[in-house]
Amino acid sequence: MNKIILKNNFEIEIHEGCSLWDLTVDLKDYEALAALSAQLTPENLQTVRFLADVPYIPEGEDEPVYEETVTDIYTDMKVKSPRFRVREKHEGGLEVVFGLEERSAIDLRLGEDEQQITDTQIALCEVYELLG
Repeated sequence: MNKIILKNNFEIEIHEGCSLWDLTVDLKDYEALAALSAQLTPENLQTVRFLADVPYIPEGEDEPVYEETVTDIYTDMKVKSPRFRVREKHEGGLEVVFGLEERSAIDLRLGEDEQQITDTQIALCEVYELLG
């Protein structure tokens, strides 16, 4: 089984052979898609770990054993546009494709600016409460 784990430890099972730019997942319904979308936040995409079942043959054994192993770690990611490509499967459920890419220096700077604006808004609200 292959999966990605976000910073908040949310796990997403992905199809075997997926790349960072082309991740395919099977979901039960559109409610599950909404839940997935809600997890793909800038905060949760600060660290993304890829895991795969990697085979090895223990000493003295003939059959491989599969061990879940971190194969890649990415930081400061964002969801590519378009956000999702969705196909309804004949047997029910959805096949959803999305991709991740690194946030650019401009994206990172915009995130810092948004945080500064939020901090300023909070400070102003506190001042208004004190004056009011």
